[in-house]
Amino acid sequence: MHVETAKPTILCMFSGGLDSVGVLHQLLTAPEYAGFDIHVHHMHLLNREERAEAEGHAVTALYKAFREETGRHFTTTANVMEYRFMERDFIFDMDLAAFMSANIVRTMPGITKVAMGRTKTDITDAKANFHQRMERARRLFEELLSLEKGPLPERIFPVLPFTKAEIFEMLPESIRKHAWSCRTPIYFDDEPPGPCGKCHTCEDLKAMREALPS
Repeated sequence: MHVETAKPTILCMFSGGLDSVGVLHQLLTAPEYAGFDIHVHHMHLLNREERAEAEGHAVTALYKAFREETGRHFTTTANVMEYRFMERDFIFDMDLAAFMSANIVRTMPGITKVAMGRTKTDITDAKANFHQRMERARRLFEELLSLEKGPLPERIFPVLPFTKAEIFEMLPESIRKHAWSCRTPIYFDDEPPGPCGKCHTCEDLKAMREALPS
């Protein structure tokens, strides 16, 4: 797909979780990104966690809320990746984001930056191999673009200065309420999927909401 644009473009890899919601909010509201077009890409990841449908509902609601709240135009694309056959483990999201973002850059001229969701909390509370996985994703992104002409787009992390709690607090309620992080969603026959309220990410969001200034 080729998109002609008069401005340089930032590609935002968007899961619908709190980190990527914070990234898109920054891209659409912070003055340093006002001179860029914004293109948002969501990956429907069909794995054994069965979160894709719930995340898809959240992403649709978030796009609507962002347009209404910020008044800024942005374009969107999506793709589906199915790997339910991986029963014991599955592909790291950051590897998939690196792979897909590099291939989007190859086919969409004008992208000068690729925005990813990394937070201060990710760094300070990182597991033993988190930094190694980040470095692997960077190398994957660069290797996939190694045969392309011209400079590589810059990978940026707009919410890296903020903790997850600070991101949650900065978001308008119209956007914050749609951020999806539940690991084990509940599905209903006649209603949109809902969070389980019990997994660690649901507990984290509950704590963040309770800590909001009254």
